Amino acid sequence: MAKRKRTKARRDVMPRPGASDREVAEFWETHSVADYWDELEPAELRKRHAPRRVVTLRLDPQVVDALRALARRLGMNYSALARLWIAERMRDELHGGASKGG
Repeated sequence: MAKRKRTKARRDVMPRPGASDREVAEFWETHSVADYWDELEPAELRKRHAPRRVVTLRLDPQVVDALRALARRLGMNYSALARLWIAERMRDELHGGASKGG
């Protein structure tokens, strides 16, 4: 059986990165991914977080300064560090893992 020489058919250009969801949907409604397989690249997906609720905490200035300094040393935002610590402590308390010091 002789090999068939594959000729590239003229194709429409795929939607550009950053195209709207509508543009992408309209394109793929009328095109087959099989025709564009050689042009596809792995996509990087980002996890969407649930919306956060703003909470106000009143802290002593020294505590805020220390929190900012620690966060800076760890290379992170101080509010992210505070959220992390609160979440860790809550997890420990809820799962009975917090040890009572003494």
